[in-house]
Amino acid sequence: MMSNKGKLISIGQIIILFMITILSLLLLYSVIKFILFEMNNFYFFSIFFIVLLLITVMIYIYSLNTELKKNFFLVILVSTLTLYIFEIYFAYAPSSIWVIENHAEKRRLEESRKKNIHFDTRTKEEIESLYDSDEVFRWTGGYSFLDEKFAHIPYEENLFPLGGMSNKIIIHCNESGYWSIYKSDEHGFNNNLGYYQKNHVEIMIIGDSYAEGACVRPDESIHFILNKNNFKTISVGKGGNGPLLELATLNEYILPLEPRIVLWFFYENDLNNLQRELNSPFLVRYLNDKKFTQNLIIKQKKIDDLLLRLKNKQITQNHILNNITKIKLTNLDLLFEKMSSNQYFKIIRIMHLKKYISRVITLKKDNQKIQSAFENIMNQAKNNVSSYNGKLFFVYLPSYNRYAGLKGTPFHFSKHKKFVLKTVEELDIPIIDIDIYFKKSSDPLIFFPFRGYGHYNAKGYNYITDVIMNRINDK
Repeated sequence: MMSNKGKLISIGQIIILFMITILSLLLLYSVIKFILFEMNNFYFFSIFFIVLLLITVMIYIYSLNTELKKNFFLVILVSTLTLYIFEIYFAYAPSSIWVIENHAEKRRLEESRKKNIHFDTRTKEEIESLYDSDEVFRWTGGYSFLDEKFAHIPYEENLFPLGGMSNKIIIHCNESGYWSIYKSDEHGFNNNLGYYQKNHVEIMIIGDSYAEGACVRPDESIHFILNKNNFKTISVGKGGNGPLLELATLNEYILPLEPRIVLWFFYENDLNNLQRELNSPFLVRYLNDKKFTQNLIIKQKKIDDLLLRLKNKQITQNHILNNITKIKLTNLDLLFEKMSSNQYFKIIRIMHLKKYISRVITLKKDNQKIQSAFENIMNQAKNNVSSYNGKLFFVYLPSYNRYAGLKGTPFHFSKHKKFVLKTVEELDIPIIDIDIYFKKSSDPLIFFPFRGYGHYNAKGYNYITDVIMNRINDK
């Protein structure tokens, strides 16, 4: 009969062989993705050598004598169990932002049934299939070029698009029971055509998805409501934007039009976005060189051509993978993306713990750098708008977390609020703090979809627009 010690060693050997197999598959996947999808060189070689090193270590452990092998296995076992205890805690703690996010859609469906409100359960792909493939375009804006998959393109093309493809159907998101769908304007933003004329625009809005009008119908977004109230308004907001992308957008699209008022929308995760943006040498040129511009407002044909080539290239790569892998319904990359979004697969990969550690370390490490960059950005923005006698307003947008009792979570971004508002106030930029106005309501959650996690609903956008109109009229 095998002793307990022998059983432990046998189990350890099986686990080591299993880990070697998994690491080998990861290595193969990375090579395929590098060849077919042009993965960033640094990212690829980092993964390649780390995985290769881990495989070597596993093989070495497997070849050790019995006693050493047992000790190595015990260390690995205890370390792994400890990691997964923390991982499961961050994944399933009631106040975890991931729990809120993962249950948001389920909650919306339940609430819609209770209130007898129709909720469109079709997927984005099903909605896209209703249109010709040439009509629809998926692109989040400049944020996409911060992804390792596309980071090399601005340098190769000497072009960093900040908007999207012009005159395309954009299927955005569904949080209130219906899909947010709009047709992009002549520069790829969410506006009607024909507004880009100097001395014709009164207000321009800059920001992220909230400035874009995320997850509501176009006519329920802030800039459309302002237009209805006789304020000629354009939004050049794009989902995923942070302060540096917004400074770039200000220089490229707002300064040429010289609107009387510029509304700078700041959402509570924007300093985190800024940390990523500062890693782009191309974007940092806007920060270091006050006169730098790509003249994007007159290069839309070039932007459209680039984005179309990227779209066609992706389709071609998908077709190649389909032929190589003989998978008819999907491909390796899409399959991996689908797996990556699965909660259990995220736990296996220790994604929740890694994100927590990464954000805490990064924010502490780069906090001074981020704060200094933010102050510089806002100062430049104010000076640029003032240069033509325009007026800059800073609109602080609060998150759902603030009103849902999540202040103790590691991803509650409102802890930055004091620094942000103090910085803007010292620059003498008028502040419209929407948090103050939401708190005046007896129930701020009514401004969110089905009182749950997400962007603002139509009522929230409408309320914010009323606040903005009152403030700018006071000035």
